[in-house]
Amino acid sequence: MLFSLLSAVALLFQTTAVVSEPPDPVAIEVNGASVVATLTASGAPARFSFEVAESQQIEFGFTANTLTDRAQVTVLDPVGRDVTSSGGSGLYLPAGYDRDLTLKASLIAGTYQMEIRPTGGATGAVTVTASTPLELGVLTTTSESPFTVTRPGQTATATFTGTAGDIVSLALSDNTFPETTDIKVFTPSNAIVVNYPVGAGSTNGTDILKLPQTGTYRVVFDPKQGASGSATATLSVPITGTLTSTGPGETVTIPRTGQIADFTFPVSGHFSLGVTDNTFAAPVRLMLFAGTGLGITSPVDIAAGQSIELDTVSPSASTYRVIVDPQRAGTGSLTLTLSHVGDAGTITTTDGGATLAIDRPGQDATFTFHGTAGTPVTIGFSDSTLTTASKVTVQGPANGVTGTIDGNTTELNIAKLSSTGTYRVIVDPVQPVTGTLRATLSTSLQGGTLDFMNPGTPVSIDRPGQNAEFVFTGTADTPISFGFAPNSLNQAARVTLYGPNGAQVPMLDSYLSPGTPGDIDIDRLPQTGAYRLVVEPERSGTGAMTVTLSDRVSGGPLTSGGPPASVRIGRPGQDSVYTFTATAGEGVRVPISGVTSFPEGALRVRVLRPDGGVLSNQVVTYDTSYDLQSLPMTGTYTVVADPTRAGTGETTVGVQPR
Repeated sequence: MLFSLLSAVALLFQTTAVVSEPPDPVAIEVNGASVVATLTASGAPARFSFEVAESQQIEFGFTANTLTDRAQVTVLDPVGRDVTSSGGSGLYLPAGYDRDLTLKASLIAGTYQMEIRPTGGATGAVTVTASTPLELGVLTTTSESPFTVTRPGQTATATFTGTAGDIVSLALSDNTFPETTDIKVFTPSNAIVVNYPVGAGSTNGTDILKLPQTGTYRVVFDPKQGASGSATATLSVPITGTLTSTGPGETVTIPRTGQIADFTFPVSGHFSLGVTDNTFAAPVRLMLFAGTGLGITSPVDIAAGQSIELDTVSPSASTYRVIVDPQRAGTGSLTLTLSHVGDAGTITTTDGGATLAIDRPGQDATFTFHGTAGTPVTIGFSDSTLTTASKVTVQGPANGVTGTIDGNTTELNIAKLSSTGTYRVIVDPVQPVTGTLRATLSTSLQGGTLDFMNPGTPVSIDRPGQNAEFVFTGTADTPISFGFAPNSLNQAARVTLYGPNGAQVPMLDSYLSPGTPGDIDIDRLPQTGAYRLVVEPERSGTGAMTVTLSDRVSGGPLTSGGPPASVRIGRPGQDSVYTFTATAGEGVRVPISGVTSFPEGALRVRVLRPDGGVLSNQVVTYDTSYDLQSLPMTGTYTVVADPTRAGTGETTVGVQPR
């Protein structure tokens, strides 16, 4: 019993002796050799001491970290105050990661103590390096400042003189740091105004669009994670100038890394900025400000080498300011062209239109017209030498309409003007190109009333963008056809039929090819009443055509095994129709002849089921027969023979059993 008690006392003494006193601090020389902090399984902290002069700034790098868990770093000044960080909570070193530490500013002179204490049983080693900042001196706007940081945790500092309200830019280039480097700028009163991270190995910078004070500013280049490397610091002021809307565009060349350009210009209404001849290899940001201040703006980013244009239709100030800010601190040049809108005057539905001249990159063109509420109008654009699409905006007395014209769409249709008054049209090319185009205002050409018995109605569309309209009276459930022959339109045309209720009526086809006869069929009119047919040439096409309205000519009912029936199609666009009755599962043969009697030598032949569905739909160019082996239902089947390209001739159709 006594032996056991003595053994326990001895063991307690041994255990207490292991952790009784921390090791004496090891001296670290600031700007001298690095030391290694080793943490063992004993749990004892690593302790260091170092000397600091009055107001000296001290920085530490913690590298070559082999710790198995995190450790806490605490630094105490000569009177025992924690100066590790502004929060006084120390610095944690994560396992295996390098870190850096800058002590609080305004240090007093004397001997400082550092302790690296393990947490969670951390063991391993970390290399500690103490330094003062690398002083770069004064940055100027006419030179560059290369620097190299070889000591882990060290920063590079510099100063520059600034005036309140001025714009300055700071950038890093030739960057070899393997970690992020922060650019920090402090005012003369030591308030931080910029803390901008520059990625590892990248060229980038930051702008201060308005210095808050006059005096000496301090700049700190702070490589993170205790990284070493080199870079070149560049301080710049903007390239400045004034834009005018009458002279040539201003070529803006930015030779310094991180530099920006700042131009002002007077405006008097709608203006545009064209950006061309862009040689920057990285994106460029444009910021447009109303007035000479730096109020809120929506920046526009321009891709490398891209040309764009910016518009302000209703400016809020008489003077504007544009800042050109190359991203990634890029260098290069571009051309800025200021333009006011080119006004082509007023056009009417009876004159020859107006030529819009866009003489400056980025410029818009405008014209006006007088309109009456409820009136449909079209604006056709022709003879264009522009190499890009354009946005077209119609500003009305009450509201507006927008559209786009390009190589495929060269007219704007307004189904109904909202109010009576003056309308302004703005043509805005989407790229900063120059050229001309002609604008023509039209109302629909009224072609008159179509009739099933009368000859076709000729019309001539002479105004670019104009449409032609026809009316007729139709009966519900009646199949009809429109023939367009002859047809000399120089562009394709879209054909739309509106019913008595104003809704579009479905058609088997809705387009006419340019310069060739055509026809459009409707299997069934939905209502009885007045219909409206609209022909809209695309791409502001012009030309003449004759429109013929027809119902189908019937060959009567056919009997299986009986004689065939012949029908004469004498109206352009007309179809012939035949019927026969059959039983589900029955097989029949439908011989068709007379195909070659049509000028185009082709027929589209459709066989419709009793329920109106399509059983067969083929184009034939010679006399032939259809074999219908097993009919799907009992009832009356319909055969429709539709000459292609509105041809006339004679069709013969029969039905034979199989």
